[in-house]
Order: sequence, then structure tokens, then C-alpha cells
Amino acid sequence: MEMNTSRLRRNAASRTLCSVLLLQLALAALAAQDRAIDAPWAESRLREKGIKTDTKSLIDVVLSNRESHERWLAIEALGMRREAAALDALRHVLATSPDRELKQEAAGVLAKLGDEGGKTALARLMPTAARLVERVGMAASLAQYADNPAGYTFVLQAVTSKDSYLRHMAAGALMSFVPLEGRARRARIDPSRQLLRLLKDPDPGIRKTVALHLPAAVDKGRFPGPEAKSMIEKLAKEDTEPDVRECARLALVAWPDQGRR
Repeated sequence: MEMNTSRLRRNAASRTLCSVLLLQLALAALAAQDRAIDAPWAESRLREKGIKTDTKSLIDVVLSNRESHERWLAIEALGMRREAAALDALRHVLATSPDRELKQEAAGVLAKLGDEGGKTALARLMPTAARLVERVGMAASLAQYADNPAGYTFVLQAVTSKDSYLRHMAAGALMSFVPLEGRARRARIDPSRQLLRLLKDPDPGIRKTVALHLPAAVDKGRFPGPEAKSMIEKLAKEDTEPDVRECARLALVAWPDQGRR
């Protein structure tokens, strides 16, 4: 009897560990999906064009007269690597380039690297970016790297958009605002409420995204944990899509114990 009980406990622990690992894998895949582009992809595109991708070569491309897309790819790759050696080159692009997209990309990477000038430029360029998708991305960067909620209204526009891609992007962007909820002096923001709203989105991909993000959101923000957990439990039991139900179950496995904090 004791042997059977011990075996059952080991099996249960094994299942829990597997579920946590699956959640970690799902979140890693989700993070890769949420990025419009990542460093390996950018680097592979540059290599296809015969361009070297070591740090010095990437900086040379950024400062060159090559076509804008190649320079944009180089900036993106440097940003994903968080290459501090690129700071001066990025500042030069920001100060001198007539290309709006290059300036935006340089500002975003500078902000990621902690450069105050990059953060200021990002806030300045964001409201006049051509497309909402750009403004949402810049808003998320400002919130994440500068603790600045100034772009929250653009994220709200994406939350209510008819375009499912924009709503999906908003789900990821809202995560950058969660730590700022309740302490943003210049603007009242409610990312937790908007994430729960997207948990009911008609697009199952968006429901999956939010379900997988919620444990981290509850853990790091002023989040209505009991309400969110109740909604996830309902999703795990009743959602019409098997993938959504599974993601909700994984989220429950990883749910933080708020009582211990």
C-alpha cells in the first residue's frame, strides 16, 4: 500500500513537472511568435545577401549607405543581441537619418539598451508613426524599458480593433504595462482589465495567448488574481477549442500562490 501511494505521488509530481515544462515551452514559442522579427531571422536574411553578421560588420552596415531594409535588419539584430557596442552607431542613425523607419528602429533599440536619448526619441516619434501596429510596438517598448505609459491609448485602440492581428499584438503589449498599473502618475491604465477582456476574444489564438501570459501577469502586477483564475478555470473546462482548454490547464499549473507573497 505504501509503495503504491509513493508511486502515485511520484507520478503526480512527474505530471506536474511535465506540465510546467510544457508551459515554459509554450511561452517560449509564443514569445518568438509575438516578435515581428528575431535576431536569427534577421541575421539569416543578411547572410543570404552576403553580409557578415559579427558585431563589427553589423555596425558597419548600420552606418553604411546600403539600402534601408538591410540597415534595418542590422539594427534589429544588434538590438536582439543587446549589443552595447552599437550605441554610438544607433545614436548617429537617430540624429542624422532621414529614414523614418530607421529612426524608429534605432530609438527602440537604444531604449532597450537603457539609453535616455533613445527613450525620449521613442516617445517623440510614437504618436506620428504611420501605422497603429508601429505605435503599439513602440508603446510596449516605452512601457517596458522606460516605465512610461504614454502610449497606452494606442494599445487600447488595438484591443478594440476588428483586426485580429492587432488584438493579438495588444495582448502581448499589455504585459509591458501590467507592472505600471496603479503607479502610473500621468495616466490611468487598466492592462489587467483589458487582458481579461481579451480572454473572451472570439479568436482562439488570442485566448491562448492571454491564458499563457496570465500567470506571469498575476505574479508581477496589481492583478485581480481570483477573478482571473476563475475565468481560466472556466476556459479550461468550457472553451470550444481543445488547444485553448489545454493552454488554460497549463496556466493553472503555473498559477502563482499569491497568499505566499
